[in-house]
Amino acid sequence: MDADFVHVSMNINGDDAIELFEFDEVIDVFGDIATDGTGQPWEYLDGWAYRLDGTGPDGSAFKLAHWYFSGIGGLSGAPDNPSSPQPFPIGTWMGGVQGLTTHDDFYTIPPDEDSLLEVLSNDLLPNGFHTFEIVTLPGKALATLQNDVIQYQPLIGFCGQDSLQYRLCDSLTCDSAWVWIEVECQPVYPAYPIALVRTVGPDGVVDSLGISCQLEGVVYGVNLRPGGLQFVLIDDQQTGITVFSQDDKGYSVLEGDRIVVRGTIAQYNGLTQIQPDEIEWVAGGQSLFAPLVVDSLGEFTESQLIRVENVKIVDPMEWTNAGPGFNVRVENGSREFVMRIDNDVNVYGSTPPTGSFHLTGLGTQFSSDAPFMDGYQIMPRYLADIDLIQSTSPDPTTTDELRIWPNPSRGMVQLSTNHSDLEFRLTDAWGRMVTLSKVLPVSEDVWHLDLRHLSPGVYHLTSLAKDGRMVTTRLVRIP
Repeated sequence: MDADFVHVSMNINGDDAIELFEFDEVIDVFGDIATDGTGQPWEYLDGWAYRLDGTGPDGSAFKLAHWYFSGIGGLSGAPDNPSSPQPFPIGTWMGGVQGLTTHDDFYTIPPDEDSLLEVLSNDLLPNGFHTFEIVTLPGKALATLQNDVIQYQPLIGFCGQDSLQYRLCDSLTCDSAWVWIEVECQPVYPAYPIALVRTVGPDGVVDSLGISCQLEGVVYGVNLRPGGLQFVLIDDQQTGITVFSQDDKGYSVLEGDRIVVRGTIAQYNGLTQIQPDEIEWVAGGQSLFAPLVVDSLGEFTESQLIRVENVKIVDPMEWTNAGPGFNVRVENGSREFVMRIDNDVNVYGSTPPTGSFHLTGLGTQFSSDAPFMDGYQIMPRYLADIDLIQSTSPDPTTTDELRIWPNPSRGMVQLSTNHSDLEFRLTDAWGRMVTLSKVLPVSEDVWHLDLRHLSPGVYHLTSLAKDGRMVTTRLVRIP
């Protein structure tokens, strides 16, 4: 059988399985060829795997116990093999039937807790063993034998490298091996105000990129990443930062929560973030700052609660209610702003506001290339952030319209038309019929409408006259 690819060397990664053929027969195998080795016991990324003396070839069945490993990263950072933390044991394998043979072991373990080290798992013991003893004690731990494993108990507060040596004997011979241990150091999170880690250089890159720290503040908005986390945290100095994580760290986002976030400063498309390692809940029901009224967007509005007043939508066709979110341009007569509607807020799926409105939201940024000094946006948290500007009394010069005031409303409104003997229908932002509680006539063309049973949101009220005339207007119920 001819090979599909011929080269002077093998190009393999630390998570690749390998089969050795003699003609069309598999005579040896490393790993599971049907499995990505990432995270598997036989992964050796940036390290090595080596066959135990006296084992193999194993045919088509992979036998993990016939191999031993440097651990992931065993060769990382070294200029040559002898300088590596775990040098590759070049040319040391011995075939055939061997006597008792021990092999060095490498472990990475957490601090301040006991670990059981199964050091015999890679040793060759054709006749079993009679004695098992620790001959060189570790310098930074207590080590004791527990049957055929070593219990390793690091000193409280210690992190770094340690080692011990053990010896095995059977009826014929003895052999010894070293156990190299890396006790992980816990990250340190100094407490900083958010403003200290939010500064950027002239290219828009955050100065504190990669810094570990602790930030405390109040949660603003909703979670924009189901299954993970994406929300804004604003501290007591009224400076904000976006919290982002691929998983939820055991925290359920609720606006008004005071939390402590410990993690690392990062940046995505210009937006400064903290990627949490852990989140500690402190208290709920905290007061929010009033939004900062602005007439432009920039680095100073990123992850801040802001408000732009008297704006209108530039092009209603941009309100697509499609995809993971969409952008809509709004303008206030002097400049345009980009409003971002995420599909995880209840604004998504509603109809675009008509006329002028005040827009509240959280500042964000999406700039794909450095310098990260553009792409600033405002993102409403919910429908109540779109504050329609309406007259508080009916306009007597308007005809053939359904007029409602006050709108937005917290419960009771009045409505008026130029027609009598009307039927009213109410639908929500998704077009579903909603039951009207009470419509009480005040006069021939004015009614009282009770909305107190409705949840806050955007609704559409339609009046139908006997002559077939139908008028629909937007109605906003606020908390």
